[in-house]
Amino acid sequence: MHKSVSTIILMCVCATLGAKAANNDERELEAQNIITGIINDLYAAAAGHGDYYDARFACQTWVKTVRAVEEKDAELEEIGFFNEDYWTEMQDTNPDDLEARDIKFEHLDLEQGTATVSFTLYSSVQVVKRKFSFCCEEGEWRIHDIFKFWTDSDGKEDTYDLLEGMRNYLNEPKEMALQLYSIRDVIGDAESYAKNHASVFKQLSEMGYTGIEAADYKDGKFYGVSPEQYRQDCEEAGLMPLSSHVNRNLNAEELANHDFTKALEWWDQAIEAHKAAGMYYVVTSWGETPKSLKDGQTICDYYNEIGRRCREAGLSYGYHTHSHEFQKVEGQVWIDYMMQHTDAENVFWQMDTYWAVMAKQGPVYYFKKYPGRFKMLHIKDIYELGASGFVGFDAIFRNAGVAGLENYVVEMEGNDGTIDSMEGVRRCAEYLKAQDFVLPSYSK
Repeated sequence: MHKSVSTIILMCVCATLGAKAANNDERELEAQNIITGIINDLYAAAAGHGDYYDARFACQTWVKTVRAVEEKDAELEEIGFFNEDYWTEMQDTNPDDLEARDIKFEHLDLEQGTATVSFTLYSSVQVVKRKFSFCCEEGEWRIHDIFKFWTDSDGKEDTYDLLEGMRNYLNEPKEMALQLYSIRDVIGDAESYAKNHASVFKQLSEMGYTGIEAADYKDGKFYGVSPEQYRQDCEEAGLMPLSSHVNRNLNAEELANHDFTKALEWWDQAIEAHKAAGMYYVVTSWGETPKSLKDGQTICDYYNEIGRRCREAGLSYGYHTHSHEFQKVEGQVWIDYMMQHTDAENVFWQMDTYWAVMAKQGPVYYFKKYPGRFKMLHIKDIYELGASGFVGFDAIFRNAGVAGLENYVVEMEGNDGTIDSMEGVRRCAEYLKAQDFVLPSYSK
């Protein structure tokens, strides 16, 4: 029996519709795979950052997300947001099975090029739901917006626009401190401090500096004034007395006898003064390279004890590096020996990025070699920041989370003679304010 024409037409229509449906299914699956891949790139890369993946790195992630949205860039490789210590679950055990995915598609319109996806993350204190909206432009799926919904341990529900929050955060003033050694011609000792500090501190605040690091501590005083007065002078100008460079190295006899008695009496007074001045960090500004590892171990023991006393007083103790710490002592690089023989809880490292580069060393290499040990950095160039192209500040700041950075300090060693020191530090502040790779804060 021959089939009728109408039957044949119906079969063709059904076959065509079936092919279109199958094609649509394939397109939907392809779109879902692309969108899921973008989210996985955003969240699942944290494992590569080890134990020192923290809030600073998380913030870098969202900065990059905001820029990816604004620049319509879907490339989000090598960034992540959660580590196993904080968030316990967000993974697709079977990404080819849509029903088994943690990422759920609430809406997908291929014709309009829009999609809404969500997933849930579980931690010890809250359940968080993230919702992403996507759009497809010129054949590419891109993040359009991100929302966070959560229920805390008290059962309270809340919502937050993550991208709007991050944009607001990026518009906040940047926290940056200045090492007063940079302007030692106007504030370098007690006399010049008494004469100039009020006007100079006001100018620094107007430039955008939020804190200062002292470079003149003697006999319980800073620039000839009491710790309380120094703190008041800073705070009246809107500046935080963040830190101080101090020095009390062991003499030859103390070093030979492993005797810190007199030195630690000096430090006890210094710690008390720094605490009274409202400071957070105390930094040894210089140390000689030892002649032997025996002496080196004595120095490390000394630093550990200073750091322990600072920690118990609520301060952090650090050592400021130059270039000579990269020399070898009995076949071992001195900075490596110090790193390995000081306790991380007692001693942090304030790397001077300029002197590290001058020693032909990569700051980021050392961040990754000793992650979490660099609570502070000195940001410095040959003269004003960014003028020489000599120091790779973008890589330094983008690895702040690995370094363990909490605060950075601008320092100018000098200038080329065409500008004065105050103009130089103003240009440094302007450079940092203009750089997208510098976050508003590393302490929050």
